[in-house]
Amino acid sequence: GVQSRLDYLKQLNVRAMVMQLIPEDAATTRQEVNFTNVDVRYGRLDELQKLMTEARRKDIKIILDMFPAKWFSNGTGGTTKMREEMKKALKFWMEQGIAGFRIGVEGLGEKEEVNDLFEEWHNVTSTYSTEDKERRVLIADARQDSDLAEYLVENGNADLPVVYDLRKLSANSTETDVHNLVKSLIMKAANKSIGLAIGGRNGYLATKNPGLNRALGVLLLTLPGTPFIYYGDEIGLRDFEGAEIPMPWNDSSGIVNVKSQETHKHNSTLLLYRNLAKLKWSESAAKFGDFNFTLIEGGVFAFQLVWDQSPRLIILFNLGSTQQTLDLVKEHKLPATASVVGSSTLHRLGDVDLSKLQLEPMEALVLKYNYVA
Repeated sequence: GVQSRLDYLKQLNVRAMVMQLIPEDAATTRQEVNFTNVDVRYGRLDELQKLMTEARRKDIKIILDMFPAKWFSNGTGGTTKMREEMKKALKFWMEQGIAGFRIGVEGLGEKEEVNDLFEEWHNVTSTYSTEDKERRVLIADARQDSDLAEYLVENGNADLPVVYDLRKLSANSTETDVHNLVKSLIMKAANKSIGLAIGGRNGYLATKNPGLNRALGVLLLTLPGTPFIYYGDEIGLRDFEGAEIPMPWNDSSGIVNVKSQETHKHNSTLLLYRNLAKLKWSESAAKFGDFNFTLIEGGVFAFQLVWDQSPRLIILFNLGSTQQTLDLVKEHKLPATASVVGSSTLHRLGDVDLSKLQLEPMEALVLKYNYVA
């Protein structure tokens, strides 16, 4: 079960796990709703409580995934009865130990109605977020509705609106496209905490962006915001005939799996995600750093993360179809060498010479170097 995989999540530096615990058929009609049933995949409520207890020991929170639009009436913000049932559900699950809720907001109503709903829900969660209790988080996920996502970032009552801007990038994107997108994300993150997501139920990253999936993973884990990783994206899992795939832990399935990635750990997508996730939470530059755009030309986009006298990070992305050789020492006053943290090509190790740094086509590379006064 999930409990036996908590150590795997811990190695990925996962801080919270989003789970759809309520069965899809929780609402049989708009008048009859049961938000407190547990999906049979996770057993009984007491078994779920054991999972939450064990997860808490490993500093992993459980977030409840909810899609109330199908329970509300015709995208009009819901009836009074349904809204009250929803608030009861929030209270019930927080009393069981749930740390927060990711709420799918598509189809809930107009922007203002959605905002009003989050204000109602925030009034409920705030009573469970006093000084002597952990903060309960409300996450707003607009998925395909980018206009609603923008609105919730600028005006919303959600604690953490999720944006899918990185999905806009493709193999045809230019360095200017990436620069503009990253600049936009930095501006959003400056005003409000945001979540970043790419993969999801509509398709795995390796299927949607073959050849670019690892590079997008690098951006996901180095840009400002809380990264949301869809299960399987960290091993490069691909869609299979439109079916939802159970997590492949071993090679019995005949597809990419955790065991094979662990076996070939020196050049695996899983190792890349682990290294960058560790970086995200351990390096001051990654957690708090200021962004300096370093290079936006010749098909290459690069930025630095700088924080006080902590080690610096530089992230480079070659969007071209040919190898690029850069002199970052002469042109950008960087030190002679830097250490490789991770590369989307998977074969980089050790230190690199920044006076003649080579970037492969479509490679995203993360380097670290020490501060020099």
